Amino acid sequence: MHRISLLFLALLFTSLLQAQVVEATVKQQMPLLKPEEKILIENFASRLEDYINSNEWAKQPDSEIIVNVNISVIIQSVSEGSNGYNYVAQFLIASES
Repeated sequence: MHRISLLFLALLFTSLLQAQVVEATVKQQMPLLKPEEKILIENFASRLEDYINSNEWAKQPDSEIIVNVNISVIIQSVSEGSNGYNYVAQFLIASES
């Protein structure tokens, strides 16, 4: 399942390289997390949105071609490992383009 999600993300962003300008809206849901777990990643959606929107996805951006992307991140669990925290999440990505 995780490999499929990563493959889908890679294919999406590869196709967006031709789109020139990307305007993303990112929302996150954490229905199963405890309040103390939610605090760990409360800014994830805004940071991801800022990253996507501020990145130049093409060498010569064409501002006439804009792709609006809606991304929903459903964070299912958080666990602490030896190298920090591990997250299990699903990404739902939609675009009308």
